[in-house]
Amino acid sequence: MKTIKVDVRHAGARAVVIPVYGGTLTVKPGDAVGPVDILPLSEEREKLYASKGVTIKARGSAGKRTSTAVPPTVDVAALQKAYDDAKAAYERAYEAATKDDATDEDERALQAAIAAMDDAEEKLEKAKQ
Repeated sequence: MKTIKVDVRHAGARAVVIPVYGGTLTVKPGDAVGPVDILPLSEEREKLYASKGVTIKARGSAGKRTSTAVPPTVDVAALQKAYDDAKAAYERAYEAATKDDATDEDERALQAAIAAMDDAEEKLEKAKQ
């Protein structure tokens, strides 16, 4: 996950929570924290923090943003559908490969279906975290 190194100063009245890799960082009023690695922020999120009295300054950039990238959103529903499709393909391949007249091609199709299902399951699990 891409992070940016920043200094955070809080002059507002209430504590704020900033997303960091693996969790969150709580910045209390009057605190100056830095350097800290945070997840990239959208302009809207930066404006929200600014309205609460929080100044986030990227390290070594004279106040300019070092990253304008917003983390991509993950479509969990699409990943769930891909997993369900891969599981259905696995079940069909398993039935074909376990028949008495199964061929080597059926076995290869089963191995490919297992790999596809494992891949889809891994992507789904990562998205849910």
